[in-house]
Amino acid sequence: DDIYGGDVRRSPVNGLEASEALFEARTADGTYRGRVLFVDHGGTIVQILGYASAARWPDYESDVVNTGRSFRPERDADVLGIEPARLEIVRLPARMTFGEFAEAYPSSVDLQKLANLNRRTVDEVLDAGTLVKRVTGGRLP
Repeated sequence: DDIYGGDVRRSPVNGLEASEALFEARTADGTYRGRVLFVDHGGTIVQILGYASAARWPDYESDVVNTGRSFRPERDADVLGIEPARLEIVRLPARMTFGEFAEAYPSSVDLQKLANLNRRTVDEVLDAGTLVKRVTGGRLP
């Protein structure tokens, strides 16, 4: 397998420093062509990559270029205020039903979603020492 890169070109994207290059990869499955774009987003380098089979690359190239060129810093306060939900693993200290677990270790999702996440039923009895997931945090606009 071989990869051949084109010339690297500096090309700002929506006011951000960026570099891009075309490439070709030859594999046992065929030849692929693509474009890679690296954007400096506040000191973090973001890689945007698009590729297709060499035969189909002309059909996709403009979409790949436009996708890369659409990258921009998010400024919408509602979007920036989104907080991810997190999973916490709890080792049960005693035998209890799943419903009792949910009461003792509150989650930020409803009981049925939590039961589905754990592949349990609400009235299922869990032994002490069982590892169970709970969801904390998470905020949407």
